[in-house]
Parts: sequence; C-alpha cells; structure tokens
Amino acid sequence: MGDNGLDSFLKVCNTLPNLSVLNFKCNEITAVGLKSLADFLQNCETPILKNLMELNLSYNSLGDSSCQSLANIMTHLPMLNTLSLSSCDFTAKLFQQHRISLMESLLNCQLQNLDVSHNQFGMLGIELLLKTINPVTMWSLNIGSTLTSAPQSYYLLHIQNFLSKEKCSLQDLNLSGCHLSTDHTDFLVSIPIAGKSLTSLNLSDNPKLDNSVVTRVLEVASTNNTHLEKITAEGCGIVSPLDTMFLDAISDKLMSDHSLKFISFTCRNLDKVDVDSLSQIWTEHWKDSAQIHISSCLVRLSVSST
Repeated sequence: MGDNGLDSFLKVCNTLPNLSVLNFKCNEITAVGLKSLADFLQNCETPILKNLMELNLSYNSLGDSSCQSLANIMTHLPMLNTLSLSSCDFTAKLFQQHRISLMESLLNCQLQNLDVSHNQFGMLGIELLLKTINPVTMWSLNIGSTLTSAPQSYYLLHIQNFLSKEKCSLQDLNLSGCHLSTDHTDFLVSIPIAGKSLTSLNLSDNPKLDNSVVTRVLEVASTNNTHLEKITAEGCGIVSPLDTMFLDAISDKLMSDHSLKFISFTCRNLDKVDVDSLSQIWTEHWKDSAQIHISSCLVRLSVSST
C-alpha cells in the first residue's frame, strides 16, 4: 500500500462508518503516512472511524518520529482497544519528544491490548513505555524481543512496579525473547504475585530458562494462590527427563483455586515416560475436557472450551 495507498484509503474511509478492524500490517507505511492518518482524523469535522476497535500497524517502518502522530490517532479513535505496533523500527528515542502527549491520550482512551514486540527499545525504552501506558485499562502487553542484552535489576523493578500499581488490570504479559535466564528466577517468580490480575505469562524464546525456573514459577503461583492459568515456555532450555518437582508443580497448580488451564513448552529429548506422566496428570484433573498435543519436542496441554 505505502503512504500513497494510505492517502487513497483516507479519501474513502468516511464510507465505512461501521469499520471495527483495520489491518495495515506490512504495507511499507512510514512516519509520513502515519502523520497523514493522524492529521486526517484530527481535522475531520465529524468523527471518522468512530467504531474502530482494532488497528494493526505492525511491520511498517514508522520510526522514532511517530510519537505525536500516535498520540493524535489515539485521541481520535474513542473505541480503540487493540493496537499492534510490532517491528516498527522504534527505539527509546520514540519517547524523547511528545511522551507526555502520548501518555495523556492513552490515559483518556480505552486501549486494552498493546503489542510493541520486536522493537529495539532496550531497558530505557521499556521503562518509559511503562510510565506512559495506563495500568488500569491495560489487559494485554507484549514486550517480547525488545531488549538487545540481558536485563538489569532496575529494568525488572520497573515491570514489578507496574504490575503492583493500584488497580492494575494486566492479565496477559509476554516476555518472550528478552534474554532472561536462571539469574532472573527471583524476578520471574514474583510476577504472578505482583500482578494480581495476571492470568497468562509467556516466557518463550529465552533459551537460558530451564526446568527449575518453570518449576519455581508454578510452585509460587500455586502456593500463593495466584490467578495465573496459562504459561508458555516454547524455545526455552527445558530438557528431559522431567523430574518429580517439575511434574508435582504442574499437579499442584492444577489443584489450586485457579487451576492451570494451559501450558505449552518445548522439551529436548522428550521420552515416553515424560509423555505418559504429563498426559496422566492432565487427564486426571480435566477428564474429558483435557486437550493433549505432544509432537516431537513440543508439549501443549489445554482445556476444551465446551
């Protein structure tokens, strides 16, 4: 589509008053096109796209000059609850100017789901992002693959503080590909406790996270009766054989008030004993609702919706 194609769309979008989902993913749109969209929404005499609920701008090279345009777009899309900005060439410099304007627009909108994965924000950028978004309305946050190196303690503290804020509503946190390791175990086990509303945690693509980390997260989530129900650890360092502590941690979380409903992980050298043990634990608890998918090194245990 490109910026010119976006301009063409803007000429006809007033004929789409009921449009609820708009996907511009991977269309070679730049900061120029984004500004055109922002200016158009701002200058319309009557609200346009007032029913838009989802906007996907991922995989477009928007760059760090886009902060004010994003703020203006958020201000003029009153029903927007899902915004995807994955791989848009953002860095921490996105927040150097107009961050306050963006924060104000986010505080006054209904945004619940935000994906900023695969942008090289670094630790400073994520710190500024967490200070910008509204913890009360945010349900899902994907900050996967936003770091270029292993996180330091102050970065982890900012995530804990965000989760601990009064009335924080975050339910789904994605920390995939964030260079996490066993050195960060204490931080990871604190997440379900700090995030009182958190139900889903994604730790995938952190190859230095091993069996012991997942075990501890499940143990603490069970002992403290947290709301965590889903955990994903694909592409981590889990290996077979799965010891008794790992299997018991799954079993104990199943027996807690907020039962484990989904777990997915890859496991090197997965053997038949492990497959049988996992299947037995899951089936004994969920009976006919149990969904078991084990293929090669992938284990995915879930619950049917019916």
